[in-house]
Amino acid sequence: PASGVYNISLNNAPGAHISVKDSYWYGGPQISGVWIYSPQNSFNTIGIHAVNSSFRVSNSEISTSASNLLLETPRGESARGFMVADTVRFGHGQGVTLVMYDGIMGNISLFNCQFQGTTYGLRVYGAADGTGWVSNVMFYSAEMIDVGTPLLVDNVGCPLGRHDCTGTSEGVRLDYISSSELTAFQTSGSAGRFNCRKDRPCQISLNDVTIKPSGSTTHNAFTCNNAEGYTSNTSPEPCLSKPSL
Repeated sequence: PASGVYNISLNNAPGAHISVKDSYWYGGPQISGVWIYSPQNSFNTIGIHAVNSSFRVSNSEISTSASNLLLETPRGESARGFMVADTVRFGHGQGVTLVMYDGIMGNISLFNCQFQGTTYGLRVYGAADGTGWVSNVMFYSAEMIDVGTPLLVDNVGCPLGRHDCTGTSEGVRLDYISSSELTAFQTSGSAGRFNCRKDRPCQISLNDVTIKPSGSTTHNAFTCNNAEGYTSNTSPEPCLSKPSL
């Protein structure tokens, strides 16, 4: 098989269970048949943490206290990030998180994935003082059960509550973020939050997306700030504005 990590179990490791850094040769390492678990109350444990890298994860199960999957591009114009997740089950944790400072992050594909009890589903962050570009994030054929907030896109503040954004610059572009064939039950009252800069509006597409409240939650709505895009067959009604010409 291709170089990578196969058929292992990792339990309650400190920090990240699997780390990938500066690795994007031939599409990066393959991660398959991996079972990762840490208790929900463990301190800031990440399932797979990739920095400036490309990788593929498949046929795996990941339950953690922080991000189940975290891909980020650091500061520096040469930073890169690419990822494919196929048939992965995410238990408790904070879901899939993409963090962009500088460089390029693109061709992100997540499909046939299940989220159960995560705080978020998919989060895409662009640092307020970054100069990078996130493009072609495709999230489809996914199921979410009792997930806090299914979709979150933000290029206004500092990612993940960090305090390393020293000011504002041209801003990170978040383009062509699409979700299709998604069924979700949310517990926070929010179907999705899209919070973007006026001078860098986010480009989002939602097709065949159904999000419903779960348990005692009754509120169920998207919130948008400078988010543009197109939708079809999506419930609740999205708040995206039509793209400006």
